[in-house]
Amino acid sequence: MKNEQLIADLRKTLLQAKVLNDVLDAFFDLVEQQDLVERSSPTKDKKLKQIVSFIVRTMLQDEKAQPKILITHLKGTDFYHGMVQASGKFGQFLYFKDIDHGLVGLGSMAGPMVHAARFSVAEIDKPTSGIIPPLGPERYSKH
Repeated sequence: MKNEQLIADLRKTLLQAKVLNDVLDAFFDLVEQQDLVERSSPTKDKKLKQIVSFIVRTMLQDEKAQPKILITHLKGTDFYHGMVQASGKFGQFLYFKDIDHGLVGLGSMAGPMVHAARFSVAEIDKPTSGIIPPLGPERYSKH
């Protein structure tokens, strides 16, 4: 089926792309398929909602932003996708649960620029076993 190949291509692009716009292009190729819409259904995923919310607040540099998130799941796969809205910005996200990798794209109707963030998730065994960077300029590492 065409969708399975597009999903495989999207997964590969997500993991390997040096330019995040390539990931968004592959995602849009997939979501244009009618049966993808028919096979997707709204779902709740607390972990994914927390991840996307954190990324959006970081992108907006606004700890108080309250993103509205719609999560959909493609039946029979580990692929999740959806829409997000916060502080007048709109976007989309995708996530492969089996490999714990995803991408959030956020832009506005005022212009063509879209900010994108690729992410991966690692489970921690206790609250103090990981470090989450604070919001603000110090969140960027110096190379």
